[in-house]
Amino acid sequence: MVKYSEHYLWSDPLCHATRPGGLLSDEIRYFVDCVHLVTPFVEGDLRPAAYDLHIGGTYYVNDRPVPLGSREWFKVPANGLVYVKTRESFNIPYYMVARYSLRVTQVYRGLLIDNGLHVDPGYH
Repeated sequence: MVKYSEHYLWSDPLCHATRPGGLLSDEIRYFVDCVHLVTPFVEGDLRPAAYDLHIGGTYYVNDRPVPLGSREWFKVPANGLVYVKTRESFNIPYYMVARYSLRVTQVYRGLLIDNGLHVDPGYH
């Protein structure tokens, strides 16, 4: 197991690897160890080439914060706009971008995500 090092935020410890697109699960796990890529990290939320994020303790409707308990859920109003926070925080190295999207099942339910769909290099 690799230990955390701030040096790895600037210098890719896997620079010899060829990563044409995204990280596979073992690489995601590696970067969780060496730069704290995702915190908190739950092994069960790791997928073959992705990590499942969770809605945090607050969401926003009409620019008003609404607290959300750990087992609660909420409805998105028809044609509504809801902002959500993630439970996780991120530590993206300066040589990497993170991408996010909804699962297809959520898109089929009518949800859309409106944003740039990536997290910039160096975002903390």
